[in-house]
Amino acid sequence: MSEVTELPRRDWCQLNASLVFVNIQKYQNKPHLAVAVAIPDSVDGQAILVGEDGRIMPPAGYALRWMTELSHQTDATFGDEGTGVWTLVVDNSKTKFYETADGAEYTPAVDKAYDGYGAVPSWLTIIPRPSALHTWVDGAWYADPAALEQKAYDDAKALVDAKVASESARASAKIAPLQDAVELGIATEQETTDYNAWRAYRVFISRVPTQTAYPLAVDWPAAPDATPPA
Repeated sequence: MSEVTELPRRDWCQLNASLVFVNIQKYQNKPHLAVAVAIPDSVDGQAILVGEDGRIMPPAGYALRWMTELSHQTDATFGDEGTGVWTLVVDNSKTKFYETADGAEYTPAVDKAYDGYGAVPSWLTIIPRPSALHTWVDGAWYADPAALEQKAYDDAKALVDAKVASESARASAKIAPLQDAVELGIATEQETTDYNAWRAYRVFISRVPTQTAYPLAVDWPAAPDATPPA
């Protein structure tokens, strides 16, 4: 590539691989991805400013793109006068998207189907998928109410059952040494009190699944070692 010459700004426009304007340079021979058509002072009715460093500054939220049917990789005349036009496209390159097919997070990039510039394709959305039960229907995530209700029940049951199991095991661990002391007749008055309290707590914990509102609303028994309210 030949050396840069001192010529007015906007004579040549060097682009990156996604054809979005990056900076401007002038060469004796047109380099790869360069557009020979100078960027005008306004595009699509919007003023195009130039910073002190010579960098083009399109309106906020937009990017400049050379629209053409020619390929920047295979057509030698790409970027020549009459082969395309400068236009403004919406810049979504920093936006987080989700694929409507499965809710997977999508990050725009040059080597992807959508690079973040221009109209957002219908298979992307900025709305995250609420759950694996949701599917994309008519521009929104939808899930059958009965399925959501069942999931809420199953999730609540799993949490409650796990706590019942862990608290029952904890009570049993507390009871074991106290039981030895009681059966050997060497328990103190406090140990006997604690022994009976932990046995009662284990019974109350075992009855949690029999509560009417189980598992969505549970009235948990107070553990013997629970801190009393202030």
